[in-house]
Amino acid sequence: TAHAGAAPVPAASVAGRNVKEARPVKFTRELRPAPYFYYIDRSCEQDYDALSPLSPPLCVPNFVIKLHAILIRKDLRSVITWMPHGRSWKIINLPEFEKKVLPQYFKQSNMKSFHRQANGWGFRRMLKGPDKGSFYNEFFLRGVPHLCKKMKRIGGAKTIEDANISHEPNLWMISTIHPLPETMRQDDLNFIVLKIINECIEKDGPKAQMPFVHELQSAGAKPASIHAAAAGGAH
Repeated sequence: TAHAGAAPVPAASVAGRNVKEARPVKFTRELRPAPYFYYIDRSCEQDYDALSPLSPPLCVPNFVIKLHAILIRKDLRSVITWMPHGRSWKIINLPEFEKKVLPQYFKQSNMKSFHRQANGWGFRRMLKGPDKGSFYNEFFLRGVPHLCKKMKRIGGAKTIEDANISHEPNLWMISTIHPLPETMRQDDLNFIVLKIINECIEKDGPKAQMPFVHELQSAGAKPASIHAAAAGGAH
């Protein structure tokens, strides 16, 4: 019998079992002055893996690629939209989002599951100010979808320094220093890929796969972009 005040028994030795104690992973960053705090601006980072497509052929696009595709749809801007600065997004009409977007793109109608996915991909919810209720990730920015190729599904329990509400970045001020594009060019390969993803999902549902690159040519991609995409799909 354990004595009062005794140190707790490590999980690994409980009942003689080799049990690994779950501990949250903490990311260490330097705290900077406002408006950044622990936020890092990624808007000027180049696509150093340009031969790698946003979504490989014959694969179902992942959560963040689908989210980028949703956010280029003008018909859904009254449901879900970028915040004006383009560094976070917000669900405007929850009932319509649950009715139209979730079952079409994610084969579900449960917002808790959607939020778990968003958290698993590293999105953080703003808790105060004009961005309250919106979600952001340094690598998920309007007009520069290639950044999300650096995003990974985190999974598990993690802690981050900027979970503290007093250290939330001021995304509006950051965007005055590093403004983002309002829209993507119609002949931009990434825009065409996102557009095709929307068309495939509209036709085949949430399990729709990205087609081969010859589909991009018929959609209006420039030859140089087609070549880059084809090279990426060959790896």
